[in-house]
Amino acid sequence: MKKLIFAFWVLFGISCTKTDSITTTPSTPIVVTPITPPPCTFTTISEINKKTSHYKKYNIPFYDYFLNSNSEYTKLFFSRSFIDLNKNSTPDLILSSVYWPGYKKGELILVVDNKVEKIIENFQIHSRKMLIADFNGDKQDDAFFLDQGLDVSPYPGGSNDLILFNGTSVQIKSFPDIGIFHGGCAGDIDNDGDIDIFPLSNGKPEFLLINDGSANFTKKELFGGIALNEYFHCEFYDLNKDGNLDLIIGGHEWKSFAFKNSQLGGIYENHILWGDGKGNFSFSNSSKLPTLNLWGTVTDFDFYDLDNDGTEEIIVSRTGGSDGSTMDNNGVKVKNFYNYFKIQILKKSGSQYIDSSVLDYPSGWPASEWLDWVDVYDLDGDCNLDIIPDDQELNYTRTSAYQAINDLKKFTNLYFKGNGKGGFSVTYKK
Repeated sequence: MKKLIFAFWVLFGISCTKTDSITTTPSTPIVVTPITPPPCTFTTISEINKKTSHYKKYNIPFYDYFLNSNSEYTKLFFSRSFIDLNKNSTPDLILSSVYWPGYKKGELILVVDNKVEKIIENFQIHSRKMLIADFNGDKQDDAFFLDQGLDVSPYPGGSNDLILFNGTSVQIKSFPDIGIFHGGCAGDIDNDGDIDIFPLSNGKPEFLLINDGSANFTKKELFGGIALNEYFHCEFYDLNKDGNLDLIIGGHEWKSFAFKNSQLGGIYENHILWGDGKGNFSFSNSSKLPTLNLWGTVTDFDFYDLDNDGTEEIIVSRTGGSDGSTMDNNGVKVKNFYNYFKIQILKKSGSQYIDSSVLDYPSGWPASEWLDWVDVYDLDGDCNLDIIPDDQELNYTRTSAYQAINDLKKFTNLYFKGNGKGGFSVTYKK
């Protein structure tokens, strides 16, 4: 494995500095006067938002997950995250591999200080998302893995696992509930200081896992025991700044256009469910977010102040829906499901959110590719937040039998450079 030089960005509190030299006559000593401008004006993240799985402390862009885990492209790594396992400030990596569609179970892989440290075989069928947080209060982050199960009809579902870390030693706690756990989120939803979990089960009655602070969980029924079909992604975040975490939820938004929905009175669109600080959420106390016709499959939510006005925008990552067709960048309709990507940016206006802009995939992007996740931080040190695609196949550095990966090579180091005013341009990191 080649040696990596890891870069660690702290998203908040970056200072941009420079030094000016004042040159005088040769007989006079040169005086160097440091000039320190004010810190970057990123919105400081609140303590309640730090207690969420959305909050990420470590960012490593343009990473070849396959190369650095000694793995081939035939595996998938949807469920992955950087973490500091040995507390030396060098980001480590956790991966849960998938042999799609899941006839064979994958592995849990730990990459510590650039080396594969541990592999646990036969871990999950189809790990789809990982939630990083300190679940047992020992000051070390742990990982909750959501398993959607075999990805073919009749979609029997899977069960979830919590990995409690003590350095690189692991304790696995398995959960008995079966569901299509395609997504989920974690946060201190009842303001008692510990991290609770919402594992989206999709097709079965929804529930919360309420933590006692020691990683012992009690189930709490949600939405009156109604199953949220077609909802696959969520995050907790305090959007109205009342000190309580809100629940942002979405998935197959295109179902609202294609089918009549009797579930919860016709709800399929993305929503903010406003939190009360006691762990209660309801669609009767919610705000609907704008749709994006023909791009109705949501893959990720993020929340950052992109234009430096003190209020976070909502960044919605999307791919094509199964509504028959979508538009390519030439305005031509093409049949589409999980093809291409768009990034929708929503800005707060009064008590609602409205469309601010939509970022398009670059010309020539392979039709079959979409983005797993999106990262947001100041990549180039100019004190403006950038949007960085985090896709497992995007920065693959070898030749693959899967042509789509080879087609992506010309997009290596792709990011959307921010101008600090809400504008973005396609850029490539040199």
